Amino acid sequence: MTAEVCVMNRMGIALAADSAVTLSSSGEKKIYPSVDKLFNLSNTEPVGIMVYGNASYLELMWETVVKEYRRQVGAQRFDFLKEHADNFLEFLENEEIFPESIQNRHVSKLIHMYFSHILGRIGERLRNEVEQSQGIDEEAYSSIITDELREILSRVKAQPRLDGFGQATISKIREQFRTLFRDARSHVFENLKLEPAAVRHLNQLGTEYLTRELFGPLESGVVIAGFGEKEFFPRLYSFRIEGRVLGKLRIVRDNSTELSDDFTASVIPFAQQEMVQTFMNGIDPGFHQFVQSTTHKSLIGAIEKIGNVIEGKFPEYNDEIEPVVNEATEQLLKSMFYQWREKQQDYWRPVVDIVESLPKDELASMAEALVNLTKFRRRVTPELETVGGPIDVAVISKGDGFVWVKRKHYFNAALNPRIMARYQTEANHEQNQ
Repeated sequence: MTAEVCVMNRMGIALAADSAVTLSSSGEKKIYPSVDKLFNLSNTEPVGIMVYGNASYLELMWETVVKEYRRQVGAQRFDFLKEHADNFLEFLENEEIFPESIQNRHVSKLIHMYFSHILGRIGERLRNEVEQSQGIDEEAYSSIITDELREILSRVKAQPRLDGFGQATISKIREQFRTLFRDARSHVFENLKLEPAAVRHLNQLGTEYLTRELFGPLESGVVIAGFGEKEFFPRLYSFRIEGRVLGKLRIVRDNSTELSDDFTASVIPFAQQEMVQTFMNGIDPGFHQFVQSTTHKSLIGAIEKIGNVIEGKFPEYNDEIEPVVNEATEQLLKSMFYQWREKQQDYWRPVVDIVESLPKDELASMAEALVNLTKFRRRVTPELETVGGPIDVAVISKGDGFVWVKRKHYFNAALNPRIMARYQTEANHEQNQ
């Protein structure tokens, strides 16, 4: 995992990212604190990019993807940041760099992982049924599997369809990957006896998963921030991407933030966000959700007990009292939660008001400090240190462009003057084009 933060005002935008990457092998996890996640997207334009989640895109590391794009885009300029972001997304559809064979291998991996996840859900359902019924026969066994697959399919179909995946594309996916679905089903469910209906559900699930807003462990987050040629306030666009299918990106556009005369500052966390949200809102988001749910349950439970007493003493008024009490309870809960949200403004609004006036160096310090909060939390708790290593920090402004404030190298710069000179020569060449 990762912690990344963007702090922006009308002066510029600061980006900060940690360096930890988690690698898994045979169920074991190992963390390396030396991965690059923050880059300049152009050597000449004030645009930066951060990545989190899966460290690769279609078998190519994001670092390589970004640097190859930067080489190809050269000194090209864009009037608006959205145009630059769209150009980068078009690059991700380059068939020469990401040929169909790699795309199909990626689809195969996705389906095998998804079917394995479904198998886990089925196993859990069967264990629960065995415990409750003290054993089940073979017919019930197959029926439970089919029923669970039907329920999963129903939930999957409730998710939004990915942009660009119309009916023609869906039909083509169903036809082209029919054999892939069959092979994955045979491999993952080899020890299960599946009814014909269950086989149909699995084939449908394969198609639906590839075309719905459902991402798994191969998902990557991408954040692009900076300025276009005709923009004087910073902007930010973020996406979630999980490869391509039949040449189409599996992408969800999450966030678009732009500053203006009315909206003058923002603090935006990505990936592991809980510590930044705690700092901004004055309460841990998980604990806040727990307080809301327990308050709701307690109040509803108390009202039901009161209602039972009233019903026992005055049954003739039950039909009149029940709807009034239910409506009053819901209004009370809405009012209470609204007041809580209003109170949270006392925590985050003063911070945002200060961010509005911060100079560029303080923007950088704040972004770094917010990433450090999550890093420190992981260090002093039993959780895996999935946030760690050096923190890279950059500031992007209209006048100065992309400026590194803190940047790690995997090599000693003093021992590699040739590499540093090449970086400088490439930047000067592109700037003069």
